[in-house]
Amino acid sequence: MGLFSRILALSHKPEGLLHKAETLLKQEPETTASFFEQFARDYGYSRFCLLTPEGSHYTVAGSAGIRPDSLDTACSTRDFWDGTLFSDDTDWLCIRGEKLVNYLQLFCPEDRNDIRQLIIRRVSNPSLHLDYIFLLPQEGEYDFYQPAEMETSLERINEYLTA
Repeated sequence: MGLFSRILALSHKPEGLLHKAETLLKQEPETTASFFEQFARDYGYSRFCLLTPEGSHYTVAGSAGIRPDSLDTACSTRDFWDGTLFSDDTDWLCIRGEKLVNYLQLFCPEDRNDIRQLIIRRVSNPSLHLDYIFLLPQEGEYDFYQPAEMETSLERINEYLTA
């Protein structure tokens, strides 16, 4: 039996792998999107992005308020993040001014024009199977940047990702 025949056979079985994947794909984006949109509203974030590792890259796993074009450009290599972020994942990084230029490539031109600072936190907790990068682009020069409050927001994301 050829590969195409096997795929067709699986696609007609309600318990087949392809059916399960289709079911998850239909449900997951809606559930994920609604969580992240509600999360942004609850914490007053006009936009944010969550990147998770896939192979040698980080890709967008969730976001709110980010233009679709930026979701494509936010895909970045592990090497980029390993070279720009600190090894201690307990610190927040607030990037402004000339240092911001290296990170603007992660956003589409329309978003780049608005960003005045970027707050970043890398979260890595192998025991909880957590590994992600939280990006919080901000329009104002000194917008919301309160690490204690932001820690609380990350705890909520951690709960969501480990549920």
